[in-house]
Amino acid sequence: FFIIGIALDLTLNLLLIPHWQAFGAAVAAVTTQTFVAVSLVWLCVRSFRLKPSPAGLLRMAGFAAAVVVADWAIFTQTEWAWWLKCGIALGAGGASALIFNLLDWRAALRTMNDKQGTRNEESRRS
Repeated sequence: FFIIGIALDLTLNLLLIPHWQAFGAAVAAVTTQTFVAVSLVWLCVRSFRLKPSPAGLLRMAGFAAAVVVADWAIFTQTEWAWWLKCGIALGAGGASALIFNLLDWRAALRTMNDKQGTRNEESRRS
């Protein structure tokens, strides 16, 4: 899939950049990345016999839609500095991940606490 992705990216760049310049390059990059990502998901589902749940797929689709809408609003409807727009977009993505239950903060905190406990124990032994 990576070889096909490279060929797709090269072809799209050759077709789109002369006509649309930077926008064409962006469209080529996003299209190629989407193709490779979907291909890898398909490969994992097929190779590991995974069965994605409909609820999980809906959550992912909702998250993607929320991020696209938020980013569109942030980047096209405001006159803020680019760095502020990027920070707000990052925050919107994180908030969307929490809203659609894609992040489990309790598990992350437990993992961080477990690693911190391991470090403290190792430093005591030294």
